[in-house]
Amino acid sequence: FPVRWWLGGADELVEGSFGWEDGAPWVYANWSPGEPNNINDEDCVELNGHQDGRWNDAQCGQSKAFICEGRP
Repeated sequence: FPVRWWLGGADELVEGSFGWEDGAPWVYANWSPGEPNNINDEDCVELNGHQDGRWNDAQCGQSKAFICEGRP
């Protein structure tokens, strides 16, 4: 089954206003068509493995692999 990766973005503070967990500005988005749709109160951004690398909003309590950005 497809792997889903948490990307570190969410709209938990203000619905519909996505941002990175570290407070960095949101300058790029790659949503799947029809996303984000907030079905079932979805606040976290995931890389959806079966949709050509596009993003989906998902419930934050789901266990997922995650991607970290390394900084020098």
